[in-house]
Amino acid sequence: TVCLSKQYKILIPNVFNPMSNIKENSTFKPKFAFITGDYSLKIIDRFGTTIFSSNEIETGWDGKIKDKNAPTGMYQYQILITLPNGENIDRHGVVHLIYN
Repeated sequence: TVCLSKQYKILIPNVFNPMSNIKENSTFKPKFAFITGDYSLKIIDRFGTTIFSSNEIETGWDGKIKDKNAPTGMYQYQILITLPNGENIDRHGVVHLIYN
C-alpha cells in the first residue's frame, strides 16, 4: 500500500517580459500543483489601481493596460484561493515587468 499526500504548491515568478519568445516568460501567471477551488488574481499599479483581474486559474496578465503595453516597473499582485475544504490561500507581492 502506498499513501500519497497531495500537498498544494504555488510558484510565483518575480519578473516577466511580455516580449519574450518563451511563452512561459511572456505572461505573469503563477504555476500551481494540486489547486482547485475559487481563484482570484489582481494586478495593482503603484497608484493602487487594479489594472488586471482574473478568476480563471489559467489566465495570466499579458503586461497590458487597456490594450497598451504597461510601463516597465514593479506591480503588486494579489492571489486569493479558497480550496474545496474551506482553507484560504492568500499570496501577495511584487512582480517586475521588463522589456528586452
